[in-house]
Amino acid sequence: MKKPKRRPPPKRVKRLVLERQHDKCGCGCGRDFFVGPGTEPKFDHRPALGVRAIRDDGSDWIPAQHDPDFICALLQECHDKRTFGPSKATSRGGDVGEIARLKRILKKREERESAPRRDRRKKPKRKMASRGFSKQKRKMSSRCKSNTKPLRSRKNWFRP
Repeated sequence: MKKPKRRPPPKRVKRLVLERQHDKCGCGCGRDFFVGPGTEPKFDHRPALGVRAIRDDGSDWIPAQHDPDFICALLQECHDKRTFGPSKATSRGGDVGEIARLKRILKKREERESAPRRDRRKKPKRKMASRGFSKQKRKMSSRCKSNTKPLRSRKNWFRP
């Protein structure tokens, strides 16, 4: 299936998103946009486009990439945390790591489905191995016979 072309959000969508968020960062930090250098909004898709399903005709994602309900305006710092993850050591927790994980899962699934299936019934069943006890009948002996002396009590076990 062909992937749709990614396009920047139009100005109309950006305006709607900023009005909805009252010109504040959408991550929850509450900082304002347009108060100095580096405070211009970055528009982030929620969920990320790499995680969304694609329509059958390949024209767009589901939901659409320019749907203002699924776009969030963030400051550059907050956008980087969401995209690349909260720590610099790993991408776990960010969109990049999640998209890579999803690709790995889909690749393994595709390999598993394209591999020839094994028919488990072709292998003959084997009998379970026994423990090797003798099959002959043995005379059972008991330790306590009726013509022996009674056992001594514990108190007098050392006397003859």
